[in-house]
Amino acid sequence: MLQFVSMKTGRFQILLITAFVLISFSNSTSINNGDWLRVTYMGGFSPEPWSPLTSSYPFIGNIHLGHSTTMGLIIGLIAAVIRDLSSSSFISALSISALYLIFISGLIRISNLRSIKHSRSLSFLLLLIYFFYGFYFKSFFEEASILAFLPWFCLGYFEVTQNHRFLIFNLSSFAIIYSKQQMIFLSPILIMLLIFHSLNSQKKRPILISAAVVLFATLSTLNSKHSSNRYPNQYNRYYNGIGWSWMNAHSWPAKTFNERALYFYNHQAALVQKLPQELDHEFIGTNFWPTGAALAEQSKSEISTSEPQKKNKIETLVDSGAIVPYLSYFIHHPKFVFQFIKNTYLITLQSDYSLEYIRTDVFMTSHFMKALQKTRAFLLGHIAQICAVSLLILVFAIPNLPITLVSLWFALMPIFVTMGDGYYEFEKHLVPFLMLIPFLVSVALSFKQMKHSK
Repeated sequence: MLQFVSMKTGRFQILLITAFVLISFSNSTSINNGDWLRVTYMGGFSPEPWSPLTSSYPFIGNIHLGHSTTMGLIIGLIAAVIRDLSSSSFISALSISALYLIFISGLIRISNLRSIKHSRSLSFLLLLIYFFYGFYFKSFFEEASILAFLPWFCLGYFEVTQNHRFLIFNLSSFAIIYSKQQMIFLSPILIMLLIFHSLNSQKKRPILISAAVVLFATLSTLNSKHSSNRYPNQYNRYYNGIGWSWMNAHSWPAKTFNERALYFYNHQAALVQKLPQELDHEFIGTNFWPTGAALAEQSKSEISTSEPQKKNKIETLVDSGAIVPYLSYFIHHPKFVFQFIKNTYLITLQSDYSLEYIRTDVFMTSHFMKALQKTRAFLLGHIAQICAVSLLILVFAIPNLPITLVSLWFALMPIFVTMGDGYYEFEKHLVPFLMLIPFLVSVALSFKQMKHSK
């Protein structure tokens, strides 16, 4: 009997690997929108903006592992090793292979766990997320490490709840949170789940250690924040976020950020006429790129000892997007709160999450591969609706307080994204949370299994 189960498991793993390889061939290569520099400077090289991934990059600087990110650590460590081997260039295939290996090893490990009911369904769900966003592995985006460690993150949670083992959870949760600053919004949920688990466990100490790891990862991520993010984030959350909410950007004929930005700049004069008078009509609705960045450069060129007031022009603008003034706007304009929430969720549901502007086109001659790409495009165009329905089904199918709270927290992510950077690259900023849907399913399956075992 055990031999038969082992054969079935082996066949399933072969199927997973085969599907993984097919999807990998269908994945396009990423394009650097400028975000790669946050990672690649840690490895001492600098890809050209708006160019696709190439096979190698010459080293032009030193390795910097301090104030890093998960992806930055991976790139930095690989760069350190190949520099010791006297290589003059960073080899992209090494980082791609490392990400592949981390992901597929976690996927196989989950599929091999007989103690977890529906582990195969979870494996397929993880593979589906890879089908959507596997192109991140062919890049230096910070999101790549979130996807790579996702199977281990799901596995780690099962290890905590089913076997009271915490090592995998501690390592994977740190890797996920440390991947990108916005992932700190995951920390309260993880701590809440750990506290709930501690109420039903006699082993309190390992759970407290895991909570401490989550807190340490959060503080480390905050400490690694790029100072260069302050201007864009504050500018976008105020001028773009508040502006597009008042303008009902959800009603524009657009499904992506780039399409919305094009529509705004083509109709800016007419759109600002309907805005409240207290808003700065010159800049409201604009994005840091290109408007704010151009203004920042202009301010730098105008700085002189005879005109010191010029120094604070861009500072005055971005100060409106600092946390306290930004939240004060909501407090002093209660009618705007509903407008903001409505616009955010309608844009969330209407958006296309294909992220085509940061991936190259892949030309396939095979009818099967073409069908695969069309299927992916269709699903990514409706993934927000699919996730919304899935959250509702999850809440009603498993009436459980922690599941409800986790689902509610995930439902609030579009709000957090908009309050973080406005609607600038909205789809790209929300995708890391969409990637975490398998983790939410892992939590639900775990609670369901715990309920049946009682």
